[in-house]
Amino acid sequence: MRLQGDFYEILNSEATTDGFAMLVRLNPAHFIYDAHFPGHPMTPGVCLVKMAVELTEEQLGERLQLQVAPNIRFRKAIGNEGVLVFRFAKVCEDELAVSANVCVEDEAGRNCATMKVKMKK
Repeated sequence: MRLQGDFYEILNSEATTDGFAMLVRLNPAHFIYDAHFPGHPMTPGVCLVKMAVELTEEQLGERLQLQVAPNIRFRKAIGNEGVLVFRFAKVCEDELAVSANVCVEDEAGRNCATMKVKMKK
């Protein structure tokens, strides 16, 4: 299931000195928030990982599949509203795979999650 367009929308994308950054807006009315958690909606961590893969696909213009995410740290709960910034650094690409370090920040620039992801082409 693709999350882009329904769960979130891309607002902006820009190149950075060591990768790229994407600004996204969450859809607070998405059905995922009905179950996670009723009365206190939180963005599931698995959705943040899936978003990182989809945003990498968007940036590179090709389909990818998550191969491994050996290091994921959730530092701050993310609700169902607002804007997030996904910062991709140390993006390494070869003919078979792409890897990146990803930092997810809230609108105030607070670090909410960090992950290292490797995706196969």
